[in-house]
Amino acid sequence: MVKDIVVFFLVLLLAYSCTSDDDVIEVYDPIVGRWKPVSLVWETTDNQVHEIQLTECQQISQIRFVEEHFIGFDLFPLYQENPDECYTFISDIIGAWVFVYTNHYSVYYEYFNLDSITLFPDYDNPQNGSFTFDVEFIGDNTMHIIEQDMLGYFTEQLPEDGVKTYYVVYEKLPEWGQ
Repeated sequence: MVKDIVVFFLVLLLAYSCTSDDDVIEVYDPIVGRWKPVSLVWETTDNQVHEIQLTECQQISQIRFVEEHFIGFDLFPLYQENPDECYTFISDIIGAWVFVYTNHYSVYYEYFNLDSITLFPDYDNPQNGSFTFDVEFIGDNTMHIIEQDMLGYFTEQLPEDGVKTYYVVYEKLPEWGQ
C-alpha cells in the first residue's frame, strides 16, 4: 500500500514537472488591432467594380479589436455632404467580439448618442445590438469587412440600385506607442 502511494506521488510529480507554460500554444487572430476605414468598394449587377476613397473625416474612425475579445469604436463622425464639416455623432462604442469560424465573427455592442444640447454621451438612453460579419484579410495590414457597415454610414454612399455586393477596406494602424 505504501509502495502504491509512493509510486502515485512519483507519477504525479513527474507529470506536473513535464508541463510548463512553454507548452501553451498562442493563437494569433489577425483581426486583433486598431483599424481605420479607407475606402468603400462595390460591385454592380453588371459586374462593374467601383471604389471611392473615404473622406479624411470618415477615416478618423477607428475600430479596436482587443485580444481579450473586447471591441471599441472610436470617433464616429456622421456622413457629411460637405467634406469640410466633420463632427462626432457618437463618441464611443464598446462591446465584445467572438471568432465564429474562419473569417467569420460576431459582435455585441452598446453605444450612447451624444446629447444634442450638452454634446456629452446620453447615458440614460443606451443603444445596443449584435451582428455577424465576414472578413477577408489581405496580408497583415488590410482587412475587407464584407457586406457589413459596422460604422453605420458608408452604405449611404452606395447607389440606390444595382449593387450586387460591397465591402469596406480597413488598414491596420500601429499600436499606441509604436
